[in-house]
Amino acid sequence: MCRKMICLVSVVLGLLATSAAFGLTFDIRIAGDMDDFEQHLNNGDMDGGSTDLELAYEDDADPATDEQVIGLRFVNISIRNGTQVTSGQLK
Repeated sequence: MCRKMICLVSVVLGLLATSAAFGLTFDIRIAGDMDDFEQHLNNGDMDGGSTDLELAYEDDADPATDEQVIGLRFVNISIRNGTQVTSGQLK
């Protein structure tokens, strides 16, 4: 089982490296519930259990006052030194 997993991970990483080297496009999605967080700036509290991400405020007041930032973690991507990244986007 471990050998199959290593082989699969190697193939995926190889495909990603090849895609980056030849200017191809590929999608990487956030893998799990603990890979996105909201941090409330007024008190520093972190929220990792939210079902949605609000930018840049998260309350029902009008106008909203609970300022926050979000953090997103993606899988590690190997990009060859000198490769030009032309764009990135959230979908």
